[in-house]
Amino acid sequence: MKWVVFSDIQGNLNTLERFFAQVEADKFYCLGDIVQHGETFDENRVVDLLKEHNVVCVGGNHDSDLVERVNPGHQSVPKITPETTEFLTLLPLEITLASEGIHLSHYGPSMSQRVFTPEDSETEFKAMLRRE
Repeated sequence: MKWVVFSDIQGNLNTLERFFAQVEADKFYCLGDIVQHGETFDENRVVDLLKEHNVVCVGGNHDSDLVERVNPGHQSVPKITPETTEFLTLLPLEITLASEGIHLSHYGPSMSQRVFTPEDSETEFKAMLRRE
């Protein structure tokens, strides 16, 4: 079985369309940052394309940031549809494929720590190992 894992689409519909045209897999996983700022209609189509290809997704910081900008009861980001908002809202921050021994996430264990240095990376990696 062939899996393909990717992330950080950032609302780039053209690249995602080319990706799916060129890459074949039994299962696709997207590790977040599906959208950028919600300023184009392409971000709605990106979400639709992920759904069409049955991509298993987790949320990233850009996805969470966009959801936070949508006020309850009305759309404060006019180009993002309610369906896209709902999709992004329901994204888990992590998934574990227990039978495979694989954990997938956009973030490290702290869920907010940005990794800028090798030391940051080492700290996050050790925290991941402690979680098992």
